[in-house]
Amino acid sequence: MSKTLLLIDSDDEALELGKTILENVGYEVLATADSSLALTWWRDQKPALVMFNPHLHLRDGHTLHNVARGDPSLRLPKLAYLVPAGEFAQFKQEFGIPASLVLTKPFEFAELVNRVQLLVGPAYDD
Repeated sequence: MSKTLLLIDSDDEALELGKTILENVGYEVLATADSSLALTWWRDQKPALVMFNPHLHLRDGHTLHNVARGDPSLRLPKLAYLVPAGEFAQFKQEFGIPASLVLTKPFEFAELVNRVQLLVGPAYDD
C-alpha cells in the first residue's frame, strides 16, 4: 500500500502538477483547494505528509498554518509548506520555518520527488 500525501493550495495548476508528479512515483495524493475539505481529509485519512500553502484561510478567517499549530490532532503527519519561489525569503522570515520544509512553486519533477522522499521515504514501504 502506498503512502498517502495531502496537497492543499488555491493554485489549481500547482495542485494538478504536484498530484501528477507524486502519483507517477507511486504516492496516493489527495489534492484540494478547499480548506475545510482538506482539514477533514487531514483528520480522517492520516496522511504521511501534508503540503500546504500556509496563507490559505478557512471560512472563519484563520489560516491553515495557525489551525495546524493549534490542533494536536493535526500534528501527526509531517508538514511541508508550499511557497511561490519569489516569496521564499519573506516566508522563511515571517514564519521561521526551516528551508527543508519549504517546497517552492512551480514544482520541478526531480526536486519535488526528492524532497518528499527525504521527508517521508519512498511511496511504498518494503
